[in-house]
Amino acid sequence: MSITIHLSGEIRMQETIRHDLEEALTILWKETENNNRCFSAASEKLKKFIGAAAPSDLVSEGLIKADKVSDSYEFTEKGYRRAYDLARRHRLTERLLTDILCMDKSKVDTEACALEHIISKELEENICTLLGHPKVCPHGSPIMPGECCKSGTAKVERAIFALSELSHGERGYVSYIHTASHPFLHKLMALGLVPGILITVHQTFPAYVIEFEQTQLAIEDGVAANIFVRKIS
Repeated sequence: MSITIHLSGEIRMQETIRHDLEEALTILWKETENNNRCFSAASEKLKKFIGAAAPSDLVSEGLIKADKVSDSYEFTEKGYRRAYDLARRHRLTERLLTDILCMDKSKVDTEACALEHIISKELEENICTLLGHPKVCPHGSPIMPGECCKSGTAKVERAIFALSELSHGERGYVSYIHTASHPFLHKLMALGLVPGILITVHQTFPAYVIEFEQTQLAIEDGVAANIFVRKIS
């Protein structure tokens, strides 16, 4: 009995260490996402997780490497790959909680932080496919592509579609709008085309004509491709 308790405690400790290392990688990914994998040793964000997972822990695990000359750190290939996967799972989970489970996007970060550590690769790809291989999270950060995105996998029935994929007469609720791709999308949102609105497609050629809340709008293909809808029967 005592041996069983000892082993269980050791397993829990290992899981805690792994969780702390992955939390540190997630923080560093956010800081280095547009900075060629490098970050300063004096980084304020780096200091925040010292005590949970110090840089030396990440170095010993082969996740980052130190450059003493420039007083900086850089992801190893192993660390970059793991951080990439964690960030992708986190943002996909936020998208799932917001679009499918209808949670307030201001509250999904904590849940996603917990789930990103336990989602398997297969489940990650199924979630991505279910959501139509989204490119941005609810907060506008990019969702890095996975193998399922590159191959166009459709293992599970999709729930989210680009408006440009809908046919005449189909309806759906707007899930999210990728505003970074087209400045005109901001104007549409100002007119009331926002997440949660039910839309009906009346025409698909030569332009998309949609109706929502007694308003009809004509939208070109390039704009329709960046409006994502949860299709209903």
